[in-house]
Amino acid sequence: MYFNNDNGLAGNEDEGQMSAWYVLSSMGFYQVEPAGTQFWFGLPRFKEMSVKVAGGVLKISCKGEGRYIQSVTLNGKPYDKGYLDYTNIAAGGTLVYTMGDNPTCWY
Repeated sequence: MYFNNDNGLAGNEDEGQMSAWYVLSSMGFYQVEPAGTQFWFGLPRFKEMSVKVAGGVLKISCKGEGRYIQSVTLNGKPYDKGYLDYTNIAAGGTLVYTMGDNPTCWY
């Protein structure tokens, strides 16, 4: 039952997707539609992280305390959408979340 291909682990129906979701969600965004290019914002798990991407490095950081996003900047400019497009992620750059206790939608 265990061999090196897609059917090599009986009952493994997610093919690593739960792990991928957790990593992305910990970065502060996640893909709602598997075939879509939009990654919706969520609560970042870490204060700072960097990820190698096609365009270089995507640096992600969080300022402030709290569980609600108060604002987001992308490459130093205010970002006013509730999601990032894949092209933004793949290009690299700097994504900064400002966190706080105000639950009001920021975008």
